Amino acid sequence: MIGTNRIEILLEHKEKLYEKSLAFAKFDSPDFIIMKEAMLGFNKIIRYQVGKAKDITTSLSEEDKKYMFAMVSVVGKNFGTSDLEWFCATESVLNTLFDTKSRNAHEYAKLFID
Repeated sequence: MIGTNRIEILLEHKEKLYEKSLAFAKFDSPDFIIMKEAMLGFNKIIRYQVGKAKDITTSLSEEDKKYMFAMVSVVGKNFGTSDLEWFCATESVLNTLFDTKSRNAHEYAKLFID
């Protein structure tokens, strides 16, 4: 799987990943599968940065936080719709929130599960 052994590929294209996946997320009917894959890549980047920095607070840039907030917002606006692919993106977003030890991860999980 890309990024597992070659994280530098993801790091090299991090800005493009953010830009392109947010473009797909901003459609009236977002492409949840692309969002899911983008979140998997983002999760690998974050795990690498956290492992390198050994501290979650210093490893997340403002750009990372904005990206994560944007993806959570898209899922929040679209969850429960007739397009059941929203579940794929929601799962990836929640996994990333828990991996980053977000203090609100359990609240989002409860909201999406209910």
